[in-house]
Amino acid sequence: RAMTTVGMDPRMQSDTFKIVASVLHLGNVAFSEKGDAAQVRHMAPIQAASSLLKIDPALMVSAIASRHIEARGEVYDVPNNALQAAKARDAVMKVLYDRLFSWLVNRVNAALEVEQTDEEPLFVSVLDIYGFEVFDVNSFEQLCINYVNEKLQQIFIQLTLKQEQEVYVREKIAWQEIPFFNNKVVCDLIEEKRPPGIFALLDDICATMHAQAEGADSKFLEKCATNLGTNKHFRSFDAGFTVKHYAGDVEYRSDGFCDKNKDTVTNDITMMLQSSPVPLIAELFPEVVDWDDKRRPTTAGFKLKQSAAALVKALMLCNPHYVRCIKPNENKRAGDFDNTRVQHQVKYLGLLENIRVRRAGYAFRQEFHRFNERYKILSSQTWPRMWTGPDKGATECILKAVASELDIGAEEVQLGLTKLFLKHPQTLFQLEKLREKKCHAFASRVQVAYRRYTNRRHLVKLRAKFNDFLCKNKERRRESLFRPYDGDYLNCHEDDDLMEILRASGERERIVFAEVATRHHAAPGALTLTSEQLTVVCTSHAIYLIDSADSTPAANGAGAQTPRLKYQLRRRVALTDLASVSMSPLADDLVAFHVNELVPPTSFKLGLPKDNPSHCCVCKASYSLTRRRHCCR
Repeated sequence: RAMTTVGMDPRMQSDTFKIVASVLHLGNVAFSEKGDAAQVRHMAPIQAASSLLKIDPALMVSAIASRHIEARGEVYDVPNNALQAAKARDAVMKVLYDRLFSWLVNRVNAALEVEQTDEEPLFVSVLDIYGFEVFDVNSFEQLCINYVNEKLQQIFIQLTLKQEQEVYVREKIAWQEIPFFNNKVVCDLIEEKRPPGIFALLDDICATMHAQAEGADSKFLEKCATNLGTNKHFRSFDAGFTVKHYAGDVEYRSDGFCDKNKDTVTNDITMMLQSSPVPLIAELFPEVVDWDDKRRPTTAGFKLKQSAAALVKALMLCNPHYVRCIKPNENKRAGDFDNTRVQHQVKYLGLLENIRVRRAGYAFRQEFHRFNERYKILSSQTWPRMWTGPDKGATECILKAVASELDIGAEEVQLGLTKLFLKHPQTLFQLEKLREKKCHAFASRVQVAYRRYTNRRHLVKLRAKFNDFLCKNKERRRESLFRPYDGDYLNCHEDDDLMEILRASGERERIVFAEVATRHHAAPGALTLTSEQLTVVCTSHAIYLIDSADSTPAANGAGAQTPRLKYQLRRRVALTDLASVSMSPLADDLVAFHVNELVPPTSFKLGLPKDNPSHCCVCKASYSLTRRRHCCR
């Protein structure tokens, strides 16, 4: 299913499994030695592998059990001994598995690849270097693993420690340099060409002693002791050597170094595999065999250095983020915490130096123009007017504007040549809060302006609608539309007696309208209307009809005088008891309130004062299109 997802058809999937199965069968091939020539003990594994790869079994045996050597213009077929044949068999297995693995990785990458429109590709990658196999004896494989770890640690040092301090020096920031171990000396010890490192010496021994079956490893160790003996990170002993890595000293056994470093895939093996009609095999071995090519064959160490260099180049183009894994114990047991083991890892992973550099350094740094672009609204000198001076000057203006609220000290902020440095992240958080407050204030101003605009549009439409409604009807009152509506024209809140009547209802009611009006009503059976002056107060719950009472004090039995109330409540009509409100379309000032039948059947009419509606009833100021505010209150 996974192969189908990455775009592999059934034929490719079948070929992949056949190659893996052939590698397993080749691992069962054993050799015996007759004279100086190797012979296959049992042909069953050879036949099974050749059947899967569709290769002639005799051709496969010939490529493994013998080799072609060119001497003085002539080519000789030289038989391999049992040891050499076993190495050739292993070379066939390794080259098949290696190229199949690389091909699968490329297929997965091609399936995940996204077309990029920019010149530089954008991608997110995860590099997991934890969990390598632990060997009983450290040999060439462990040196390769530790070499890659050294290269990655070098990037870590360069990006987190060295580069950090170089930024402060380049920006001329007051800084106390923190010493740390730079593992470049260890990387040079392994990979350097001049003076030659371990890989260079190993390649040289493999090239000069390729025809010798024994003595190459001891010669390699001897040459390392001669050329690298003065290096304080290298120490040799009888059976191998010790390298002082950033994570501690590691002992390596030199036995097998040269054989593991050699590229034992001969032209015979390549041509044998290319004879297969399997399409995937042809795709894995596209090279053209050149018997006249006299160049030195590439070694495993050389290929590893190339791969490590490509990896470092790709990582340097990215913004790396690190997750450091700590191995708590050697027993692979949950809840078991070995303090000595953990302290060793923390020390040699460079975490202590990293923490010291981070603590002594600045948590936030940003170019002046980027800082100004985000926080310019905090200063009136940089917003809303465009700042025309240097970027550093704008940054200084912003910091001065917020200095009183942030309490920024001299050690908290430093200005470099091109960047601003903040010591603690809390200062950045406070800047963000101030920016949010400013943005909220500006957003509120925009909302107020928009609401004012929409309200004015609504008012214009409402005026036009009222003008159409009053046309040829209440035109005498047309100018009353421009009279501001105060609601409480009696200032009830300043009249304690009147408010006492309203409070007697037991509810806190908001006064919507209050004015002295004329009530017109007819007695039962009468044909004429009776008029009287009443104070009308309309609240959010009811309409109050209040009559003015005699305020002359009355005498009581003791001879003292009891003051009378200034007002008397005539009637309270709840708004829920009103059936409807009627107005005449004619030029009058009458309003009729109709009460529900559940309330005693009475109807009363209120007439507004016959003042000039185009003038203020208090200051008598005239209203017009340009003067609509109530200026006297």
